[in-house]
Amino acid sequence: MTKRLLIATALAAALLGGCTIHYHQHHAPPPPAGGSGDPKAPRVIISNGNISVDQDVLRFAKDQTNVTITWRLEGKGGKLTFPENGVVFERAADGEIVDCKRSQDNTVFTCVNRHSRPGVYRYGINVNEDGKPLKPLDPYVWND
Repeated sequence: MTKRLLIATALAAALLGGCTIHYHQHHAPPPPAGGSGDPKAPRVIISNGNISVDQDVLRFAKDQTNVTITWRLEGKGGKLTFPENGVVFERAADGEIVDCKRSQDNTVFTCVNRHSRPGVYRYGINVNEDGKPLKPLDPYVWND
C-alpha cells in the first residue's frame, strides 16, 4: 500500500510540476484582432486622452517591400499633433524600418518598411493634445 501511495504521490507531483512550465514568446505579438484596416495607412485615434490605432498589429506579407507606412491623426482638428518622436521603433528595427519623419503640420508621420527580413518590431506612438504629451502606445509591425 505504501509503495502505491508513493508512486501516486510522485506522479501527481510530476503532473502538477509540469503545469508550472510556461512558454513565452518574447517577440511575437498577439494575433491581429479584426485586421480590417490597411497596414500602410493606420489611423491614430485619441479618445479620452488615450491613444489607439485602428490596427494593433500592422502585418505585411513577404512581397510587400519598401512600403511607406503613413500614420494619420484623426479628429480634434489642430489640437492633436505628433512630436518629433511621434513614431519611434525599437532598436531591432534598425535598417528595417527607415526614413521616419513627420509632416509640416505635425498631423502625419511616415516611415518606410524595407521588409528585407521577417520579424516583429515594437514601436511607440507619441501624441500631444493641446501641446501636452499623452501616454504613449506600443503596437507592432509584423513582417512575414
